[in-house]
Amino acid sequence: MTGLEVLAVALGMRHGVDPDHLAAVDGLSRVRPSPFNGVLFAIGHGGLVTLLAFPAASLLKGLDLEAFHLP
Repeated sequence: MTGLEVLAVALGMRHGVDPDHLAAVDGLSRVRPSPFNGVLFAIGHGGLVTLLAFPAASLLKGLDLEAFHLP
């Protein structure tokens, strides 16, 4: 694996134990879960990922990817 792939896997694994995922597990393990819990999780997770994607995209837009010699 290349360094970029290792970084992506490491960040993905770290993301799996972020507070939003831990809160989802807590919500799913309740005795009487509310159907609304899933909706709130989906909205919160999607919103956060979208908010983080815009700065990442703007940073990558100015980057010269040819310098990395990616296939």
